Amino acid sequence: MDPAVVNKIDQAVKAAMADPQIKETLDAQEVCSLRVPQRLQRLIYFWLGELVKYQRLVKSLNIKAE
Repeated sequence: MDPAVVNKIDQAVKAAMADPQIKETLDAQEVCSLRVPQRLQRLIYFWLGELVKYQRLVKSLNIKAE
């Protein structure tokens, strides 16, 4: 893709995201957001904790997949 076109799109997106009303609307809809919703973040941390716990258990008991 032509770098000039990429730059133009980039500038347009940055300008739109700088508009507080647009940013508020997108954030409320969790669209184009780089932040992870709190409930999802808690679920991910819980799941990772469980994964580590069971990995240690399987290793300590020397369990092998068949």
